[in-house]
Parts: sequence; C-alpha cells; structure tokens
Amino acid sequence: MIEKQKSPLRQAKSALHNNNDESLTTSGEEDVLEECNAGLGSWIAPQEQDLLREDRLSLFHLIEHGYGLEAHIAPVLRKKTVTRRKARLIRTWNDFADAIAEYAETVDKDLEKVFWPAT
Repeated sequence: MIEKQKSPLRQAKSALHNNNDESLTTSGEEDVLEECNAGLGSWIAPQEQDLLREDRLSLFHLIEHGYGLEAHIAPVLRKKTVTRRKARLIRTWNDFADAIAEYAETVDKDLEKVFWPAT
C-alpha cells in the first residue's frame, strides 16, 4: 500500500523532469535563433526578424542537414550583411539556403586540399 502511494509522486517527478528537458531544448533553439538574427544585425528590419523567428523550423532543418552554425551559417549571414544590398523582404531562412550550401561546398573542398588520405 505504501508503494502505491509513492508511485504517483515518482510519476510527477518524472513528468516535471521531462518538462524541464523540453524547456532547455527550447531555450537552446532560441539561443541559436537569436544568434542568427544578431548576425544579420541591422541589415534586416524588425518585421523580418519576426518572420525569421516564426520560421525557425527552416533554420533547424538546415542544421539537421549538416550545416554548422559557426562553420557554415554564421559566415554566410555576416557576408550577406557586408557585401550585398537587400533587394526584397526576407521571410524565411530558406532565402539563405543556396548561399549556405555553396559556402559549405567551398569550405569542404578547402578542407580536402589540406587533409589528404594516408598512403
């Protein structure tokens, strides 16, 4: 009987722990999103920042496909803000997908030149 009384408490603690894990994941995602928005700086308007926040799944889709935040995404965002005028409203992270893919390809080719297979 005592064990039955303790069991709901264990479940409640477990559920609370799961909720904490979810909030940590969301917090981590929020940090990545804010870092990317900060990388764009004043190049994008507040309305565009809001649109990009809403489109967070596209950004995380890029990351899931192997593009690193510091290795591929952030350098492209910084380069865009310095070298190009913005011609249209930025609505989605997919607007940067082609540039990120091209940059990643050149970085990977440069790494292949540095590291070659051992004979």
